[in-house]
Formats: sequence, C-alpha cells, structure tokens
Amino acid sequence: MIFLGAGASKVFGLKTLQDMTNLLVENMRVRGHGETVDKILGALREFGLTPDFENIYTTLEALQDPKEGIRKSGAFTAYVASQVGFGNIKEHPEYGALLADFRNLIYDECSIQRGEIERKRSIFDRLFQVVLGRDETRVLTSKTGVIETRAVNIGNTIVTTNYDVAVELYHRLIDTEIGDGFKATRKEYTKELDFQEYGRLPTSRWLIKLHGSIWQFRQGDRVIQTIADPQSLPLEVSVGEQMMIYPVGEKPILQEPYYSFYSIFKEQPWNVLIVIGYSFRDEPVNIAILEKLKFKSSPRPKLIVVDPNAKSVIKGLGPEVSKLDQRIIRIEEPFTDIPNLFGKLKIALESRSWNEYKTRVDPLGSVRQRFPSVLQQLLSFQQKDEYVIIKPSVFLDDNNFQRALSIVKELGGEYIPTEDPQKRYFRVPTSKNPRLA
Repeated sequence: MIFLGAGASKVFGLKTLQDMTNLLVENMRVRGHGETVDKILGALREFGLTPDFENIYTTLEALQDPKEGIRKSGAFTAYVASQVGFGNIKEHPEYGALLADFRNLIYDECSIQRGEIERKRSIFDRLFQVVLGRDETRVLTSKTGVIETRAVNIGNTIVTTNYDVAVELYHRLIDTEIGDGFKATRKEYTKELDFQEYGRLPTSRWLIKLHGSIWQFRQGDRVIQTIADPQSLPLEVSVGEQMMIYPVGEKPILQEPYYSFYSIFKEQPWNVLIVIGYSFRDEPVNIAILEKLKFKSSPRPKLIVVDPNAKSVIKGLGPEVSKLDQRIIRIEEPFTDIPNLFGKLKIALESRSWNEYKTRVDPLGSVRQRFPSVLQQLLSFQQKDEYVIIKPSVFLDDNNFQRALSIVKELGGEYIPTEDPQKRYFRVPTSKNPRLA
C-alpha cells in the first residue's frame, strides 16, 4: 500500500502546509483578526499542538458555531466547556465568510498548473515501477458491496490525505482506471459517492482520499465529485460554500464520509506500507498504522517512510515507535525524480529490518557504529570491494586491540596479520552478512 501526504505533491509545484499556514495567518491579520489568530496560535503551542493551517482552520470553524464544534470534538471537550461555562464562549458567525475565502484559497493553491503532471509524470512512473511484482492481500467487505479477498500489487492501493488531484490526473494521463468510491452519473462531468464502486473494481487500482478533495462537493444530501476543474464545467457549485475538505481536527471518526473511507483503509492487511511526505498528525490514521505494524505475521509488516525529515516525523506515531524501530525504514530524501531515492526504495522493499537496510545502503557506517566512540577515534575505516577494512590509526595497546578484535569477530570478520606491523588490519564482510542486519 502507498500512503501519500503533502510532501508527495510538492514536486508538482504545490505549496507546503507551512506555506498555507503563513497565507492564512497573513489573511487573518489583513482582515483585522490578528488578536484572534495570536490567541489560537498561543493556545496550540501551550498544549503542544502544531500551529499549522489545519489546526487554525478547525478552530475557526468551531468558533463560528461553538456548540457544534464542541459536539464534534468529543466528550472531554464537552465536559471542559461545561466547567468553564459554555456561555463564555462567544459565537463568531462572521468567520463564515472568512472560512469560505479560505476554502477558495485552498482550491487555488491545490490546483495543479496545466502541463505539470505531464512534465513530472516520471516521479509516479518510477514509483509504480519499483513496486512491480510485489503483491499483498486486498480485503473487500459489505461496505464495498462484495465480501472477498483478492491478491493485488502493493501499488494498487493508494491512500492520501491530500486535497489535490495529482493522482487522478496522472492516471488519466496514463489511461488507467482507478476506483475512488464515486460512480458515474447521467451527467458526464460528475460522479456520485458510492462505496460499492470499490467492489465493482476489486483488483483495479484504488484511491482512498481521507481528507476530501478540491473536486468534491456536498449538494444537499449528496456528495459529488467532478471529473475536471469544477470552475470549467456547467455546474452550479460554490467552492467557498460546498467544497468538501475536512482538516485533521474536524473529522470525528463517526462522521461520514470520512468514516467509510477510513474503514476501507483500516481493513486492508498490508505487509508493506510506503508512506511519502506524511506528517503523522492524523491520530486515527496513526492508530491504524500502529495496529498493523504490531502484527506478528510472517513476513512481519514493514513501514517505509520517505521524507527529508523521516527520523523526526515518525515521532508523530507516539512512544511505541521505539519498540517497533526495526520495522520502520527511514529514507531521508525528498520525493523527486532522482535515482538515489528509487534505488534506496528498492533496497528498503528487499530489506527485512532497519539494520539490514542501513547495512546495504551504508555498510561502512553500519560497521563503524558498532565500535564505541573511543575506539572509532583510534581506527580508520575504508570500504574495499565487499569488505570494510579497519586499520589502527595509532598504536593500539593490548586492551584496545582485544576490544576491537572482539567486535570484528562478532561481526563475522577477522584479523589479517602481515609481516609489516604497519600493514596489519581487520576486515568485516558486508555482502550478505546476517550479523550486520
């Protein structure tokens, strides 16, 4: 399964979440709401929450209708509100116009420029190429209209929290059908929400959009999706009023259609999850990932995280990450069309653990880190063919020699004596060495 976050769309010229946050804050100040935005930012920081676009947006929606905002936020929020006095929470209907403008802003900033997908298609081409030949089980339930399991390629299930339509446009470009939970209607330019559409395409590529889309709209009791830029179609919809996006804090798990999309995602028994550019901020999504990652099946589930800050973003999964360290492979690269990224991704797919991946990507560093820092300062390390050559850079007394020899032997290596004491060295094999994994 492939999971795409905002970092996966940056390559198509879209703004990051931080860019969107700056625009929103600036817009609020221009409109005379500087004091409000400062209070929101201060409250988020006080309780360790990320002061970003989605959290600010969610707070403004709740302030527009506090009672509804409290109900959506759950039991604890309701209790706190009752204790501090619900009447003290002022209603701000004037934020409705502001939020409508923000939805228009999201629409504009998440719209991909014409020709951009064609120019950058190779990034998706290479992603789907590298996962070819690797299958997983797909589960279909009553929600999809069919109850069965099918074998599909791991790239055939794409989950995303992005509002943009990069995935849809790419598949249109390569003329590949995707199931997205929307069925065709009599109007050729719109589709209507129907989760059984997944069941009609049991082995096709699926797209599961968890946070809505700039092409999805609510029309009364119906949820529709356009097949092109809605502003170019003969369709009466208001981007500012009807566009369906639901930021991270605003979608309780029981709210539709989030619940059904989330359930279909959560039910999939993946063994490999490739996460690209996702910040691990959606708690229900994190719970679903952790539940699968803890399975003791064979092969054990594996999480591959592609992000320039992979080591730090996975902390969003919570304290249990440390216990699952060997099942999480971090590729600290941006999602761009560079051979280095896809070479590392191929190795990650082949590796059984984080240690094995590190050894294959950087065998020299993997061997070096097994030595205490004190010993590292006394030795030199060099990669030569299928060995790491370790030479004393200064004279080793007997104690340090024995310590170094012990570590080398633990790693399946040996000491190579020569007649010339200056040329004696240790060596550790790196090719298919299970002791490095």
